[in-house]
Amino acid sequence: MYKTEWIHRKFRSIHARKRVLLRCGLYCIMKKLFLICVVILYSMCGFPQIAARTGSGKELRHFFLDFSGGISLPTGVYSSTDLSRSKAGFASSGFVGQLNLIWMGKKNLGFDIQYCFLHNPYVSGNESVIPEGYNEELGSHGWSNHFFLAGPVYIKPIGKFSIDVLLLGGVIFSSTSFFNEKNPVSGTLNKNVGSGFAYEAGIGLGYNITSRLVVKANLNYMEGFPDVDRQYYLYTPADSTSGTPGYSTVTTHATHKVVSSFNMGAGILFKF
Repeated sequence: MYKTEWIHRKFRSIHARKRVLLRCGLYCIMKKLFLICVVILYSMCGFPQIAARTGSGKELRHFFLDFSGGISLPTGVYSSTDLSRSKAGFASSGFVGQLNLIWMGKKNLGFDIQYCFLHNPYVSGNESVIPEGYNEELGSHGWSNHFFLAGPVYIKPIGKFSIDVLLLGGVIFSSTSFFNEKNPVSGTLNKNVGSGFAYEAGIGLGYNITSRLVVKANLNYMEGFPDVDRQYYLYTPADSTSGTPGYSTVTTHATHKVVSSFNMGAGILFKF
């Protein structure tokens, strides 16, 4: 009996350590990303003055702030309603909002740090569907995705117009009922958040209203690979009647999804 209790405590201790290590690992990753961004921004500030004057008297502005919003058109398996496809997302057209901080260097090349919110409701009429292997109905919440991206951008001025091209990479955090699960230990419903790698490729066309203000239209493609992996440790106590010793088992819950969308929108860009 003492041995089985020791095994139970050992499994719980291992599980607790794994959770701590996982949280510490995620914290360290986010901390390193933050420090990298700080170093990049600091190094940018070490270049010549943000507002310098050329020989023609034109003022050069190196930092841009870009706000935009528009429509999201889900693609591929993300929009599929085929229950036989394990990664079907049941996503319909939704909304996308983006915030970009851009530093422009030489030869029209710059560096972009972006936050993007992408929301896609479930395809209408599927709210009561329970996909195979899941614990609850889809409901009406849909997908809420948060992208944190960074990467190079190219902006080419052509008279009062400008064309920009960007390629960004980073992480995605997704909330959806596909990631929810029933805890086999406590019996409660866990509302999990999936995370994974993401990237974006896009183009834009801008028109200079003033030397500081630009209105623009954007077209981009975004894709992310959020997943959830959790382990539960179940302990079955010893049965003194039959003499069966207590034992522990491990239950793994893994869900992998793909978020993909073509986005069209418009916004403003402010140079400072």
